[in-house]
Amino acid sequence: MKNYFGSNKQAISKKEQGKPLLVEWDWKAFKTTEGFPVSDDLLDWVIGQDPALKEAFLCLDEWVHKLEVLNKTNWLDSWKDPTKPKPSTKTIISPGPYLLLLGDPGTGKSLLGCALAEKLTQTYHQRKILLHDVLCWKNPLVPSQPLISIHSAGEGKKLVTAELKKEQKKRRAAKSAVKSLQWFLLLTGLALIILGFYLLGQAWVV
Repeated sequence: MKNYFGSNKQAISKKEQGKPLLVEWDWKAFKTTEGFPVSDDLLDWVIGQDPALKEAFLCLDEWVHKLEVLNKTNWLDSWKDPTKPKPSTKTIISPGPYLLLLGDPGTGKSLLGCALAEKLTQTYHQRKILLHDVLCWKNPLVPSQPLISIHSAGEGKKLVTAELKKEQKKRRAAKSAVKSLQWFLLLTGLALIILGFYLLGQAWVV
């Protein structure tokens, strides 16, 4: 039977400040796991899923390659205006890749997904792939089908802030218009009341 816990005292590699260190861990005498070196890389937590990892890495490589091809075609330019028709991405590049994880509860599907997300973030940084902001705009013709626009990372927040400022200005203008109308009606009513009393006074005098 294989001893999964190693020998009585086993040296365990631990990375610290980019340099691998060896920590001696006594598997038989330990009372608590405090001090046990835990890797910061989630991929090191995925144990016994080597075939799934290889398949997932292939999908990640294909996805990153497609993003690099899309960036070279300047596809983002046609998606910046939400009112203009958008070209289908199928005409530029094939769909996919897709990855379906099947397994019983506790087999590590969620952990594998988190580890792949972390790996993809590192790959984006290494290959200098920038993320994008996707915005949904109100469609005045068909409210159930919002308009979509895509912008470089960071531009979306600026656009949303600008739209919020426009909306605030419209609301302030509407409030000012309502208040002006209220004052106009109030002054008009007072003027009519005063005119009525004046006419009544003139009638009594006559």
